[in-house]
Amino acid sequence: MLGDLLFDDARVSSGTAASGASGDLGAVSLLYLCMEVAGCPTVCRHCWAQGVGYGAMPLADIEWVLEGAHRFCDGRGLAFDAYPMHELAAHPDAARLFGLFNAHSATVHGGTMFEPWPTTGVPLAVRDDWRTVLRAAADTGTVNIWVAFHGVGEVHDRQVNRRGAFAETCLAVERARAAGLSVGGNVFLTTASLPQLDELTAALRRLPINADLSVETAAFLPTPRSRRNERLRPALTDLLPVAARIAELTAPAGLPPGVGIPVGFQARSEGDSGEAARLQRAIAAPPMAVRRADS
Repeated sequence: MLGDLLFDDARVSSGTAASGASGDLGAVSLLYLCMEVAGCPTVCRHCWAQGVGYGAMPLADIEWVLEGAHRFCDGRGLAFDAYPMHELAAHPDAARLFGLFNAHSATVHGGTMFEPWPTTGVPLAVRDDWRTVLRAAADTGTVNIWVAFHGVGEVHDRQVNRRGAFAETCLAVERARAAGLSVGGNVFLTTASLPQLDELTAALRRLPINADLSVETAAFLPTPRSRRNERLRPALTDLLPVAARIAELTAPAGLPPGVGIPVGFQARSEGDSGEAARLQRAIAAPPMAVRRADS
């Protein structure tokens, strides 16, 4: 049984570790619960969580699970933490979930677990109460929202399997800034978006993005979705010729190219070891801190 392989009831109850077993996990001090409370309006090809648009968990059920799990941990001397997945902004009661999950978190220490707050941005573009949701996030400590771009227009839309998603994400950026939040995000490069670098840079420059941009290539995961996405993942030979243009993309407006966020490049094979460092040197982009909304 799975319990026999991981830990037994006595270990969980006492919060102490059994010793001598192969694969011993050590002392159990915190229980972390990842709750799938809402589906996602996009079906991104690279999504590690394999998100789809399943229905939302009712607020009363979320409260019941959090209270019961927290009570279980309190009775056994364990700390408790929980996080709502997959797309919080798509939940009908999103505005109430920030405070609810923060109140049940042992690790936020009076702050918020939603900093930065990752979102596709699409729900903030399509829901009528977007101001209420963004205000609730800000009131509980969120400073930055973190979106993702996969190209411009139809290239982005195909990568997330939603028509009009690029325009919706752009609208979400504008709405977040209008609500007083900062906006940063990931730019995922693919062999389909690389030919759009100049257009993508210009599009992002037009948006009121005032925090960091991190250029990434999607990681490979052992899932059917990731295997299909692998054909679009660029190699070093695709990226090095445009390193200077990538540096321009990561440079915040008003700063010279090369002053931005390091590029994340993940090796595709054992023979690619060291490629991330080579690409980083080519771009020569030192890290800079996420800036606050009032910067």
